[in-house]
Amino acid sequence: MAAGDWRPSAERARQRRSAAVRRHVHEKALVEVRGCLRDWDDGRDAAREAKAVAETIIAPEYEGRVLIELLQNAHDAHPARATDGRIEIRLDEDEGEHGTLYVANRGKPFGGKNFKDLCSIALSRKRADAGIGHKGVGFKSVLHLCDAPEVYSVAKEGSRLLDGFTFRFARLDDYDALAREVAPEREGFADHLKDNLLTLKVPVFLEEPPKTVQGFVRRGFVTVIRLPLKSADARSAAGAQVRELMDDNAPFELFLDRLERVRLEWRAAGETRRRTYDRQVEVLHHARGLKVQQITLRRRMRLIVICGKADPDRAREALAASIEKSGMRRDWMAWEKKAEVRVAVPVADPLRDGRLYAFLPMGEQIPAPAAMSTHRSSRR
Repeated sequence: MAAGDWRPSAERARQRRSAAVRRHVHEKALVEVRGCLRDWDDGRDAAREAKAVAETIIAPEYEGRVLIELLQNAHDAHPARATDGRIEIRLDEDEGEHGTLYVANRGKPFGGKNFKDLCSIALSRKRADAGIGHKGVGFKSVLHLCDAPEVYSVAKEGSRLLDGFTFRFARLDDYDALAREVAPEREGFADHLKDNLLTLKVPVFLEEPPKTVQGFVRRGFVTVIRLPLKSADARSAAGAQVRELMDDNAPFELFLDRLERVRLEWRAAGETRRRTYDRQVEVLHHARGLKVQQITLRRRMRLIVICGKADPDRAREALAASIEKSGMRRDWMAWEKKAEVRVAVPVADPLRDGRLYAFLPMGEQIPAPAAMSTHRSSRR
């Protein structure tokens, strides 16, 4: 078959997928707007309460952790048994009015269930034992840096076309058109939406991805989160979080088992800084319930990591105590995997001070969050 015979067919297929995604995205927005209208008619405050929870409870809890949350989500996008995952983080202070932050991964494409979860609050389908984050709320932290975050994804693994979900979340001015579409006769409805409906529940389809996003996809990345930074303060905060990841005293990649490489790029005033963090693993011993690895990280940092299984009865007791005392979600009791505890010690340099990890390093000022870590396993 000649090349000219299949290219038009492939393009038509891409256009059909794009049209289906557009309808799906827009229908979700209309569902939220109609729900807010019903609340108004019935004198209920459900939408406003959800907005308040996200903006005054969830977002402040994650202040300073936007990049950490996006890194966790990108890690979890890779299959559970993967060891060759790749993530790229780029902060471009020269792009846009205040700069732009990108987080791209080569995991599984962003699908319909991911879309539904991301547009919800604390309704993630991810099991407590399926990855790092599971509450479905960490993404809401992006409000600290960006008013209208963008998501771009391919439809299938191996694709070099952005033919999957491509959307951003609403800006306040989007509510004017949505109000006219849903209830053109209702005076003041647009203002009511702006006051009551969380923008992170209202997606808007994106037609043409930026060239930078297309570049990520051409290099094999399947999902790209793009955050146009909303202010000079947001740019400064994003820079501080990038610097935290570069801190060699607490290598973030130590326990991110699904990853082989994370690349950081920081562009400012026409100059570019790049750092690549590889993770190489050598299994030294593997017996029932115990695994010993040598892990080589940045700057040839070598650590011996001992991984053991926690007693299941004691682990469940700790979970029950944490749920009772700290308000952890009760679905943690559905845990099916065995809990792990890992100890990492440097091969060469003496260990002066330890540090607690809940997959990613916790600062000295942060206590252990519960009787058992609120992530999949407690690790030191």
